[in-house]
Amino acid sequence: MLRHLGFFRLCHEQALSQNPLASGRVTLHFTVTREGQVRDARADGDYPIPTG
Repeated sequence: MLRHLGFFRLCHEQALSQNPLASGRVTLHFTVTREGQVRDARADGDYPIPTG
């Protein structure tokens, strides 16, 4: 997850540049196997993602 932290920060900063009051929530869901590998991962959020 930490590998992708920069993406979340960039996304938030871009949203703030368009709307200084922008806020949202991202919830991460993932399953880690006994071997320590991520088997399933997804992110849910409540802030609309810009399409262009």
